[in-house]
Amino acid sequence: MKDPKDGNWWLVIGTNIIQGFWPGKIFNGLANSTTFVSFGGEAYGPIDQPLPPIGSGYRGIAAPDVAAYVLGVTVLDENLKEDYNPVETETYTDDPQYTVTDYGWSNKYGRIVFYGGTTPV
Repeated sequence: MKDPKDGNWWLVIGTNIIQGFWPGKIFNGLANSTTFVSFGGEAYGPIDQPLPPIGSGYRGIAAPDVAAYVLGVTVLDENLKEDYNPVETETYTDDPQYTVTDYGWSNKYGRIVFYGGTTPV
């Protein structure tokens, strides 16, 4: 969320838990807003070893009993209102053992994103 007072960007969890901060001056293209939001992660380790698991180690499948997930992911529109239905979503991975799945909107949990995976040994 962009702070209208100083132009800095904040990552907020829930209604008031600040998780991250980025000074507005480092974002040349984000003068007022953006049209693109991205979620992701990276696994890395020693070159001679298999990559470590992400999340629980299970791929990002819609199975909350085994996969890692984030609930209530919210994107705000230009009026600072929740955008429940983004017009376009895209999934990308450069290793099919790791996935991030946008499960979409749930009235009970908000937007749910599942993630995880592991490279076979």
